[in-house]
Amino acid sequence: MSVGEAIFGNPGDPAQPSPSIWTGCQRTLLRDLGLGYFAQEDFLAQVVTATGSVLTPIGSGAVLQMVNNAVTTTAITMEGTRGGIVTLTTPATDNTYFSLYSEPFAKIVRNSGNRVWAEASVAAKTLVDASFCVGLTTRTNAVATAPGVLLDNPATQAAQGTTAATAYLTAASFIGFVSRQISSVLAKVDAAHLKSTTNYTADSSDITNSARITAGGGTAGNLVAATQLKLGIYFDGKTKLAYFVNGYKVKTVDVDSTFDQTSDYAFNISYKTGAAAANGLSVDWARYAYQERT
Repeated sequence: MSVGEAIFGNPGDPAQPSPSIWTGCQRTLLRDLGLGYFAQEDFLAQVVTATGSVLTPIGSGAVLQMVNNAVTTTAITMEGTRGGIVTLTTPATDNTYFSLYSEPFAKIVRNSGNRVWAEASVAAKTLVDASFCVGLTTRTNAVATAPGVLLDNPATQAAQGTTAATAYLTAASFIGFVSRQISSVLAKVDAAHLKSTTNYTADSSDITNSARITAGGGTAGNLVAATQLKLGIYFDGKTKLAYFVNGYKVKTVDVDSTFDQTSDYAFNISYKTGAAAANGLSVDWARYAYQERT
């Protein structure tokens, strides 16, 4: 097996990063040898405050947290679970939004030789009128105060198309996973990429029900409340980008002109309410890496 070849049949422990994504990554050596970047947030450190507003570091600081205005705040709760899990809960305000994000760390450029890895484990507290996404976007999009990465009124956005994950996203470059509603509640997850305002591409609809998960020995199904879900991507530095659910490779796409190959990408987890009720996400860990030299 060559360096960088992922073992796509090895999803790994449900609570840990997926070997199918990370086998070929040199992880901390990327930093130690000056080859690129690697960061992992396990939320083992205590949060700075019990509530977060704009630019609040949480955990060790590998990700920052912000909300959509200076008035509303997000409750940040450490669950006291071995390994560290943080829960972020919005106030009971419609279209309230929070964003966990890194600084820009990677580009995705066809045949550049520069590889990208990203994965996080998240759980929706309850399946309500809301939306969330996990993936890569520009820093400008990640820190936008309104509407942010996710459009307002997700139940209305769902009406734009039952398979169009991009209906939930603002017109900015994005690569990753977007929730989708059925009957005005969170139910499914789609994979999608956007290139600013010019290309909106739904790469795979309902990816948690992918037959590839079942074929690999996993359990496919809709979203389950308060249940961690691993969502990850890997770009091979050549022509292919793969999406992973719970460590199972569910879709591979060609990195073509519909991808933004110019912008620097930041890692992002975003959540938005669609009703005046307090809700949010639990995040077990987030990990991202970029190799730009060999």
